[in-house]
Amino acid sequence: MLTAVLAMVALVALRLRVRYAIALVWLFVVVGLVDTVNAIIESMRYSVFNYPLGVNWVIVTSYVPALLVSTVLIFIHLRRPMPSAR
Repeated sequence: MLTAVLAMVALVALRLRVRYAIALVWLFVVVGLVDTVNAIIESMRYSVFNYPLGVNWVIVTSYVPALLVSTVLIFIHLRRPMPSAR
């Protein structure tokens, strides 16, 4: 839930061109990545995949990979050099 709140705050800050908006995006990426990695580790630790997942298999097979890919793409975009202002 914290990641979702941070994402919305960062989005609004970017839209309003607040000075610390990029720092908020970095915070969102770090918190989201730590949370996702922790969830993956805990699900493997408790062998969640050995139990019937029901409809939750959609989260495991679609959402988690999309979440990881989007996080990596945001990270790559943040690492790009800033264009020089004219």
